[in-house]
Amino acid sequence: MAAGDVSLIATPIPPDGITRGLDQFTLANGAVTDAKTQSLPGGTYTVSAHYAGDGTNAPSDSTPIQVTVGKESSQTFIVVPSFDSQGNLLNGNATSVTYGSRYIIRMYVTDKNGVASATGPPTPTCYQENVLTCPSGTVALTDNGALVDTGGGGPGVYNLNDFGYTRNLTPSLLGGVHSLVSTYSGDNSFNASSNTYGLTVTPGATRILPPNPPLPPVMATPFNLGVILTMNSFGVMPSCNFTFYDGTTALQGTPNCDWQANGPFLYVSLPVSTDDGRDAHVHGKVQRRLELCAFHIGAYDHKSVLRYYDNAFR
Repeated sequence: MAAGDVSLIATPIPPDGITRGLDQFTLANGAVTDAKTQSLPGGTYTVSAHYAGDGTNAPSDSTPIQVTVGKESSQTFIVVPSFDSQGNLLNGNATSVTYGSRYIIRMYVTDKNGVASATGPPTPTCYQENVLTCPSGTVALTDNGALVDTGGGGPGVYNLNDFGYTRNLTPSLLGGVHSLVSTYSGDNSFNASSNTYGLTVTPGATRILPPNPPLPPVMATPFNLGVILTMNSFGVMPSCNFTFYDGTTALQGTPNCDWQANGPFLYVSLPVSTDDGRDAHVHGKVQRRLELCAFHIGAYDHKSVLRYYDNAFR
């Protein structure tokens, strides 16, 4: 009586037309009965049984039969793990990150059994069920309707690996609310699907530093009032949306900004002349307080206030 294993062979499997072993069964009393498989991919092809033989019985193959396997539904998931500055995991699936902090975007495609997780990838992933039946193809990613970066399939399009997920994406999303949409193309086994994920990027912290070299204690007008803005990460240039105050009164004029990306430093200066017309007839020495404030809308959020004191003369 024959003993050993029987393999289930399919050929040609679309779309690449290769021959592949899909499953394996062990003979019991010389036969395989009531065996079930979930490894058949979608499409039309032939399957046959291959007996490897044993010490007594030679290898043999059955007559191929044609099968047609329809597509099943799919689900697409976006996962955003975030990390601290040392690379340690902070959140397995964040819905809010700080601009300039460490995070990645990864997209998964599963069958109908996949369930989203607030702490990481969906469960079960396709490779946890059966790696032979993982979805293939591409996933497109948009952010508020715009394609995100460039993947192996072109702008905004990323290839799935053999385990049903994309490579790690590291886009530089600006501050604000982002509606991320992942759209799976489908393949011979799975229908297309899409998913929307809300991600908020909060402004990154900034600091205002005194100018270099600092202003002297006594100076004549006109002169340039300057500060240096810096932040904890490299990224886009902050807006030049600065307001300089003399006490509670905003100084007139338009600030000038120069960006040093490898600092990162934003050098800000404001031309000041004749004390902006205030107290022009005060005689003698005047103690003048200049309060420097900056307010940013976008990637950065300024929370520091630097006060600079100088002596102004008529």
